[in-house]
Amino acid sequence: MRRALRERARYEVANNSYAKGIVLTLVNDTIGTGPRLQMLTDDDDLNRDIEREFSAWSRARVWGAETAQPGNREFAAPPA
Repeated sequence: MRRALRERARYEVANNSYAKGIVLTLVNDTIGTGPRLQMLTDDDDLNRDIEREFSAWSRARVWGAETAQPGNREFAAPPA
């Protein structure tokens, strides 16, 4: 029973844009969109520069939802 329900839910998320949108909304509202660095040094310019560089680095490391699936080899280790 659980297996059939899980397979049906995965099928719907993969093939139904409404279902995918619902899942992405729930994930973003529950977990968030990812870590965000907030520097708290006395130098505001330094804080802004470091935060900007971290943001650029983290955007470069984001993978698509298709590769971030358990069992997928690309999920286990980031590209070099």
